[in-house]
Amino acid sequence: MDNNLARKSNDPTKDTLCFATWLVAATFATGFTIFFVFGHTQQPELIITKLMFCCYAGLGFVLYGSIFLPCIPAAVVVRFLVALAWSGSAQHEYSRTERKPTSTSHFARAIQPWPSPQDYNESIQSSLSCFADEELLAAEPEPNAFGLPKPISGNFASVYHLYNDRSEWAVRCFLQPLADQEQRYRALSAALAGVNAPYLVGFSFIDRGLRVGSQWFPILKMEWVRGLPLLLYIEKHLEEASVLQALAESFKKTVLNMQSHNIAHGDLQHGNIFVEGDGRVRLVDYDGCFVGELSAKMSNELGHPNYQHPQRTRADFNASMDNFSAWLIWISIVCLAEDYLLWDKLGSGDECLLFRYQDMANPRHSWAFHVLESHSAQSIHLKARFLRSLIGMKPSEIPSLSEPVSDPKGLPLLGSVISPQARTNKPSEQPTKT
Repeated sequence: MDNNLARKSNDPTKDTLCFATWLVAATFATGFTIFFVFGHTQQPELIITKLMFCCYAGLGFVLYGSIFLPCIPAAVVVRFLVALAWSGSAQHEYSRTERKPTSTSHFARAIQPWPSPQDYNESIQSSLSCFADEELLAAEPEPNAFGLPKPISGNFASVYHLYNDRSEWAVRCFLQPLADQEQRYRALSAALAGVNAPYLVGFSFIDRGLRVGSQWFPILKMEWVRGLPLLLYIEKHLEEASVLQALAESFKKTVLNMQSHNIAHGDLQHGNIFVEGDGRVRLVDYDGCFVGELSAKMSNELGHPNYQHPQRTRADFNASMDNFSAWLIWISIVCLAEDYLLWDKLGSGDECLLFRYQDMANPRHSWAFHVLESHSAQSIHLKARFLRSLIGMKPSEIPSLSEPVSDPKGLPLLGSVISPQARTNKPSEQPTKT
């Protein structure tokens, strides 16, 4: 046994092969590690170059660790090798700075990080030449208190208000790629051609929209809505029952008009509903819209959890998918018109109207349903019971907002009340766009 081990250890060919294999594997492993830790770049044409230099740095680090005495701290060596690698790739980058950027392929976008809100902000702040659209090139962004571009940032996009002497636009910069984003917007645009839909704003999807570094990313250029977000509008007119009743009617007409054209929004909630001075409702954010041409697809989002049916899935993608959220919003507004004290009692205005995700997930023990179903006004009591009955249905079974409110038969009695404070907890899993 000892002789066999000795023969193996004295075989120079095998030893050399083993060392070479180890060296190559360790070099690439170290190089890829250095690249993913230090090497993110907004310039896709530099990815291969920087990865190659990272592998050189990895080779140097492996040789240092296996051959040379550790008389110099390893961190110093890594920093030196990375700096050396970047100095080589910087020359390659400099040689390309005078070239006009072109639209980047979907593959190139997929293999590098999507811009963050900070990336978009820095790009717009540095120069408005980051836009390809001629109208946006001649506009300027609304500044914040420090004179910097003022974004309205959400989970899926950062929106900028740009304007000139003649027009105003909302520029929606996406925070994550949606695989068939352009196709969905083109289908919506085609469906709206010739349709009288004053509740929707004009928009255009621009694939080569905004440049971050040397890469172009898509944007949505939309008409700027001069109005108040739904929650602010309701709070402003909270004690004006007639105004809230008119708002509820305007919202109802909007939803029914969309359905008559086989259109659904997909994410009806306070952040996507604006109310203009004359009480007219305007809808924004069309990422998850349904039109007939998209009927073979799945939904790319599940909407705000405080407004959606708890059983909704991505397969629920059709012209009736707004039914539950439409009922919830309409019932909330009408109940507030009858009793504005419900606003404070149910903690409205904090990412919700009268109901939250927890109320839909566990309606029999919901604080909101207990308050509304025990209300002295029979109309509020009836509407709350009706909404609770909808939660027990499948999303596809929920009636249109055109149907009358009826007192459901056989609805289970309410159980013990869960602490009102528990309603403010965030749902364990918030739906996201894909």
